[in-house]
Amino acid sequence: KEGPQIAHGQSCTTECGTGYLPSAESLGCEFGVLWPETFSCRKVCMATVGSTATYRDPDALPPGTLTLGAPACVEGATLPTGSSCETVCAEGYVPSEATLSCSEGLLSPSQFRCDLGKPCGSPQFVMNARVVSCAEGIQLDHDSACTPQCLPGFVPTEPQLHCYHSVLSPQTF
Repeated sequence: KEGPQIAHGQSCTTECGTGYLPSAESLGCEFGVLWPETFSCRKVCMATVGSTATYRDPDALPPGTLTLGAPACVEGATLPTGSSCETVCAEGYVPSEATLSCSEGLLSPSQFRCDLGKPCGSPQFVMNARVVSCAEGIQLDHDSACTPQCLPGFVPTEPQLHCYHSVLSPQTF
């Protein structure tokens, strides 16, 4: 990157073409010998929002939540061949795949979905509760609340239950 020659005691930054990463970040020069002596350019995979991570209805996301081209992996958008990464979605969304792998510039799987957090079922078989135990219905959306419903003459032990990624908290009333 710095030029065709390197002075003794200096180093240069290695570069590769688009879609490749160098095996060494830099080369140093000691008494006319490069260290390391050589480097290679390895294919990489790109994991970004919009191409790798897709949302069913991106217009429904709150403003500023989704940036096209942003990294789709916790480790970043560029994965070297032979590596894997943990997938990431916007707050409140769950990736359909937990990890992606990169082999010779190809991601596996090539795409994943970011789905709205998983719903919860309302508690079943709660003593002295109505058949549909939540006022909101038998299924609760991710990050929503359940208002417990008891039979006449009974009072719930919890004022609300909260659904987060298919888990109610507390689990019953």
